[in-house]
Amino acid sequence: MIAVTASISKEAMGRWGDRLAKHDPTFSRFPLHAFPNFPENVGLVPAYQRLYEAEHEQPIIAFTHDDWEPHEPWVDHIEAEFADPKVAIVGMGGAKGIGVDDIYKRPYQIQQLQRIGYRSNQTDFEIHGAREAGTCDVAVVDGFFMAVRTPFLDQIKGWSWFPHRFHMYDVALCLMAHRHGWKVRMVGVNCTHHGGGTSTTADYVQDCKDRGTSVEAEHTEPHVWCYNEFRDVLPLRIK
Repeated sequence: MIAVTASISKEAMGRWGDRLAKHDPTFSRFPLHAFPNFPENVGLVPAYQRLYEAEHEQPIIAFTHDDWEPHEPWVDHIEAEFADPKVAIVGMGGAKGIGVDDIYKRPYQIQQLQRIGYRSNQTDFEIHGAREAGTCDVAVVDGFFMAVRTPFLDQIKGWSWFPHRFHMYDVALCLMAHRHGWKVRMVGVNCTHHGGGTSTTADYVQDCKDRGTSVEAEHTEPHVWCYNEFRDVLPLRIK
């Protein structure tokens, strides 16, 4: 397994590596690859595609944000889940369901794509849902940490099919896994996702304007795309 990230600054890249190694004595054997998504921000998903193309010989690629921090050993817990050959994706926070029951029986609203039954062992778990310190099957995982089996990525040509830069890429990848008969798992590693490092900044707002779009459109358009693309999968519930 290799851990990769797309980072918006040298400082963030350095913090990412330090945080990942801090609580795991096995980490010295673990490779890292940080994509410098600066000074030009190509978008998280295009950066992930480049990382996949560069590291596709690795059996597992852990795509992570550069602002998450584990508080306990985590590498062996994640790798153990891939002993099941049907597992495509392992995250550290996940939801048992995605999409409301009547999602296609009423006119579209963005809230119809809500996560249902989210659980994690994040330090602020109560903001998002319930605490889960064990492991379980889930419908979707949160994109701050997504370890992905490379043969699954090979099957779907990496991230090339997803037409947006950031929002909903995690939901889309998980739904694609379910579409193709794979399993998605979560492991309750105690961790913190600090969040807000990119999409709330003035630079991000200006970047959207420079590309002829807006922060709102960057958020809403991927939801509409997923709503239309995954009619064969949604709504999804995992026991």
